[in-house]
Amino acid sequence: MSDNIIVFEDDLVNNFDPITLTRSSSRLRLGTSDILENIVKLTNPDYTALFVRKYLENNEKQINSEQHKSKKLDINEINSNGDVILINSLIKTTDSEICKILKKKEKYIGRIGKRIILAKIPIRNIKLTHKNNKLPKIEIENINKYKKIDLSAKTIIQYPWELIEENYTILKNSKKKIGKKVNIGKYVSINEKSGIVSIDDQVEIEDFSIIEGPCYIGKNTKIRSAKIRRGTSIGKNCTVGGEIENSIIHEYSNKAHDGYIGNSIIGSWVNMGASTTNSNLKNTYGEIKVKIGNKTINTHRQKYGMILADGVKTSIGTMINSTVNVGISSHIQGRINKNIPSFTIYNSDNNKMTELYQESGIQTQKRMMERRNIQQNKTDVKLLRDVYILTKKDRKNSKVKKGKYKQ
Repeated sequence: MSDNIIVFEDDLVNNFDPITLTRSSSRLRLGTSDILENIVKLTNPDYTALFVRKYLENNEKQINSEQHKSKKLDINEINSNGDVILINSLIKTTDSEICKILKKKEKYIGRIGKRIILAKIPIRNIKLTHKNNKLPKIEIENINKYKKIDLSAKTIIQYPWELIEENYTILKNSKKKIGKKVNIGKYVSINEKSGIVSIDDQVEIEDFSIIEGPCYIGKNTKIRSAKIRRGTSIGKNCTVGGEIENSIIHEYSNKAHDGYIGNSIIGSWVNMGASTTNSNLKNTYGEIKVKIGNKTINTHRQKYGMILADGVKTSIGTMINSTVNVGISSHIQGRINKNIPSFTIYNSDNNKMTELYQESGIQTQKRMMERRNIQQNKTDVKLLRDVYILTKKDRKNSKVKKGKYKQ
């Protein structure tokens, strides 16, 4: 299949807050890469464009230049002609219904209710507009002239727990890979009864590690005598110890010590102190309910963990309840049983939230990057400043205090 494709965000991205404050939904880790890469693999397009929130434009360009130097990707603009397939960035590329529709030669609009999931239309009939830092608005001229296809809800990833499940499905169907310059200790157990174990280039797995498939370990990552359980995808340049199960860890994050992480999504540049552990199961074994925005959503699942957004730091011995979200650059310690906004310091001992100085968040990121021989640039700094401004209301609503943090 060779087509022009446009991958776009819509308001479903809000269901993944705060992990999507610093990345488009198409950059969420999934399987051995990210959602966008999975879409590209499925469609094999001649041309690709990405429609994202305006403040993420430069960050997307930076990611693309680092990861795909030979591939052109237009961000929030269209430089092609002819027909195009519009693709919601949260489609399930493993879904048979999606795969069948993508093969259609006729023009169509595929929807769930009023939400566009897939559409094959002429590029000239698409109008893209942005308002401030809000989601891109896509208008389709003469929309009623195209064949309407009603899609089922299972064709889209609507919530974080569905992302974790789709991650497992993709890992289960992935091809085995053992990369170059991989160093696996003599006393390492690799169990592939439930799925393959893929290990990318320059991975080091220390003795006494247990690795269960399906799972993926990204380039330059170090596994420190850890238990990596099935359904886990670890990005590049991470350090991982303790026990990880059915979770997604984005690049450049550290969980070097003991502790358990299960059914969770971890952002980039996160550092988890020794014995950091999260809950993913209620004592009653009941269905877990999650608050998203002003709504409480029943997951209809017994297991779901947490989201730690980019730059989060946890102190030693931090215990985090199921369903907790911790925002960008926040520092937490103690027993965490509620959502923590971005740029916030929280200690459960005094139950007080203090705003993290914006400059402190920026300087902390700079120091972490320098430890990995990466130079923080203007795009990195601007993204943090933009997120700080975007999340001011969250801190106000959570009664986060300004001023110097006190133990």
